[in-house]
Amino acid sequence: MQRVLSVVLIAAASVAYGQPAPPADDAQIVGPGHTAHWYEPASSGAGWTLEIVDEDSAVVYWFTYDESGDQRWLIGSGNIRRTDEGEWIEFPELYVTSGARFGSDFDPDDVESELVGEAQMWFSGCLDGKFSYDAFGQQQTMSIERLTRTMGADCHSPIHGSPLEPVTEDAGLSGSWYEPDESGHGFSLQWLSRDEAIIIWYTYDNDGEQQWLVGVGGRQGDQIVFSDMMVTSGARFGVPFDPADVEQQPWGMLALELDCDGGVLAWDATESGFGTGTLDLERLTGLQRPACPYERPKLSDIYDLNIEEVPLPTSNTPSGETGPVYRAATMAENGAVAGYNSSDRGWIWHPGESSVKDLEGAIVSNSTMLWRDEADELVAIRAEEDSQGNVTGVVPIRWVPDQGWQEIPGFNLDSSIVLGSSNGGKYLTGDGRLEDRPWLWDAESGQRLLPLSPSDDPNFEGRGEAVSRDGRVVAGAQTDYPGDGNFPRERATRWVEEEPEYLRDQYGAVLRRAFACNDDCSIILGGGQGAEVPADHPHLGQAWLWNEDHGTVYFGELPDSNGRTNFAQHASDNGSLAVGTYQVTINDGASRPVRAFVWTAKTGIVSMTDVLAELGLSSSRWGEVRAVDVSADGQRILLRTSEAASPTDWRAWVVELSPKRQPHE
Repeated sequence: MQRVLSVVLIAAASVAYGQPAPPADDAQIVGPGHTAHWYEPASSGAGWTLEIVDEDSAVVYWFTYDESGDQRWLIGSGNIRRTDEGEWIEFPELYVTSGARFGSDFDPDDVESELVGEAQMWFSGCLDGKFSYDAFGQQQTMSIERLTRTMGADCHSPIHGSPLEPVTEDAGLSGSWYEPDESGHGFSLQWLSRDEAIIIWYTYDNDGEQQWLVGVGGRQGDQIVFSDMMVTSGARFGVPFDPADVEQQPWGMLALELDCDGGVLAWDATESGFGTGTLDLERLTGLQRPACPYERPKLSDIYDLNIEEVPLPTSNTPSGETGPVYRAATMAENGAVAGYNSSDRGWIWHPGESSVKDLEGAIVSNSTMLWRDEADELVAIRAEEDSQGNVTGVVPIRWVPDQGWQEIPGFNLDSSIVLGSSNGGKYLTGDGRLEDRPWLWDAESGQRLLPLSPSDDPNFEGRGEAVSRDGRVVAGAQTDYPGDGNFPRERATRWVEEEPEYLRDQYGAVLRRAFACNDDCSIILGGGQGAEVPADHPHLGQAWLWNEDHGTVYFGELPDSNGRTNFAQHASDNGSLAVGTYQVTINDGASRPVRAFVWTAKTGIVSMTDVLAELGLSSSRWGEVRAVDVSADGQRILLRTSEAASPTDWRAWVVELSPKRQPHE
């Protein structure tokens, strides 16, 4: 493969390029996100492996057929052309090879390369484009579509990344590989966004004719295993191509042990004449993105970071007396912040204002406070008292601009604790503190209890923590009190159409506690494991997100975490950014203050104290740092902090994440 690619690279470099016009009006940006497998839907059974190698160059492998229906592959090195009118890739020389034999009979001196044509490739976006060629006496321009998405190089992914497709260390293994002693054939490997790999072996048969083998596999321990490699035949090159002619048959299996520089490939063929064997591999090409070893970007690589302090009153008054302590609790989509103080009063602040506004009327402090953005209302709870001043229960209340606090109608439990709401606030959920039952509320239907499972066990209780925008799904937890001396066990639960279901991970454990979800609650976030946990569970106590089809994505550990359970507690609308809490141990284990983290699919889990340090706020300053809310678009995070030198003084900060424009996306 090295010999073939070297010929291609030298030939491409020797071409004297002028400033040609783009091949079509729809030739848009070419970037690292176009690294993928592409195909023409009308010609399914053949296609192209494209590698964007750097800002100016690319490699293409065209896996197709010859005029007799046998396999053929072409290779070309391209220059990425950029003008004011558009961008595209020129492949001035396409080569085919022949002559070598498979396996132990391979001799690189037998490889013959032949210049057979030229091609261009351009894109009208992330998902489609065109491929134009002149080769073997035929000319065509074909409409092509993306077939795969390469992990860590996807085009126009959400700014925070795709929550169900986090980037792993395997992403950096994408590229081309070969054995130097057998130059003239090799492999293209692309790690896919769904955490699988696709490999194509561009090689030869036992008669010296080109052959390509394709398979999809995944990691199994130290190996990447492709258990069902396939070989195809039947279709004709170019205009006569008919996908109905494509026939495929199993070839055997491959197994790779690979790092950034090299590794070993072993094969075991079921097709007669190909046997078993190994190759010592070296890297032939790498991708512009991701690099190997893969390094997660920092938040500051993706965003411009900014921080604004909410001007909370200090509890230390000029006269030396102690005033009420103010704490932030929730953030509106317009950036307004609200909270409570130790005098059981609420407050509100809008960006640009020099002070907070205290709200008239008592509320229960240290409780959940929420925004109902679509109604521009705050939600909190108020204590109900009898004539002797004894608290008999709590009721949800709403703060309406220019009207103050009002009781929310439709609640029938003696005590209803509000814990979560849908995006926009149409639906509310929580628990009945005296009845220990989860509930769901909306203005039309009022409050209704959600069932427990098992429903007849008096030792069970539950709570709702989050609800989908349409009210169909509630996420939360149930707790059972075994009464046999064992600790209570929390079990993460979702209620779909008011029917409960425990959430389990791929290791068989019941997850512990769900706190948040995305807009439709197809992604649920929380932390830890609650029951039936295998002794060798690899992610004990970690924060997670869960999806029915993709399973559980664990966030990993932070270096300063003390190993206790981390919880993801708030999430963006699409679930691609989450914030939560973890504990650290200081002072020889005597103190376990809480710290905040932020997680995105691109960056992984990051301590907010590190983010604050980047913003010039030293980590030694803090007693506690809590992330108490996040905006729907994930571009604002509300932090509540205490000072290490003055733990009763709390501060509130809004951290803004302004997306940077990523080059060639």
